[in-house]
Amino acid sequence: MRKNLNVIAAYSIMMVLILMVGIFQSWNIALSIFNLCLISAVMTMGANIQWGYAGLINFGIMGYSSNGISYKVYFKKI
Repeated sequence: MRKNLNVIAAYSIMMVLILMVGIFQSWNIALSIFNLCLISAVMTMGANIQWGYAGLINFGIMGYSSNGISYKVYFKKI
């Protein structure tokens, strides 16, 4: 039961922080942060299924992530 309360508290704190960013800075920034959180969560679930259940090591996940980040940095400078 204590473990569930810790998870609920962590999600509640994160929600409050994102709402504060939206109120005090910009809703575009808050939604961008939330979008990155969702993308990271999907990637984490995929890696957890591959490594946890199947026991497979897939370096492609991090390879595609690093490619996406490098392309974003490259096109941001242009």
